[in-house]
Amino acid sequence: HFETVESTMNIAFSSGLKGESEGFIVCAETQTAGKGRMGRKWVSPKGKGVYFSILLKPCLPINELPKLTLLAAVSVCEAINSIIAPLKSNIKWPNDILVGKRKLAGILTELNAEMDRANFIVIGIGINVNSSLNMLPAGSTSMKIEVKKEFSRILVLQEVLYRLEDWYIKVNKEGFDGLIKEWKTLNSTIGKTIAFSDNNKVFKAKAIDIDEFGRLVLKTNNGRIIKKISGDVIQN
Repeated sequence: HFETVESTMNIAFSSGLKGESEGFIVCAETQTAGKGRMGRKWVSPKGKGVYFSILLKPCLPINELPKLTLLAAVSVCEAINSIIAPLKSNIKWPNDILVGKRKLAGILTELNAEMDRANFIVIGIGINVNSSLNMLPAGSTSMKIEVKKEFSRILVLQEVLYRLEDWYIKVNKEGFDGLIKEWKTLNSTIGKTIAFSDNNKVFKAKAIDIDEFGRLVLKTNNGRIIKKISGDVIQN
């Protein structure tokens, strides 16, 4: 646990390279260069959120690994919902946690792999817990803003870790079918016509499903089916 770091991801990743064991967690009160998806920055107001990264060494085929992003999203979403009930958060593909259209939490995964196997994967999670609106970027929210009260950040961290462990054990034993089903019940993307951004190209399509690899299945206006493993959903 650190007061201030550049990024919990960087520390966890370099620890993985040095042979640190599975389950190693790096937490911080604030990050000066917190990482978000697509090279974005994650804003980490000091003492107001949960910012941590966890090191995993999954014995999974390389094509299964992107689904660990979905696993993290389901774990965070379920944990938050257990605390803010009856209010609900949902998942925007692949792993943004929203309340309504405002972002409450973000998840990033970084992989260290050989050709056919993973050495380790680092999952970084940032949750806005007690931040006020003026501390956050536009389009963001926090548990405190939504529920009008402060929450124990330790409780939030415990709930997330409990669910992460639970789902991780489950997918290693039984595969990802149950997890993908749960992701679909928590998601806010499927069934909507969205704008999708990929390599600086934006196009409109209907999100119709995710496939067994966690790819977003899109149907374009002319009926073409496209599957995307990366890119950005610009929600309508």
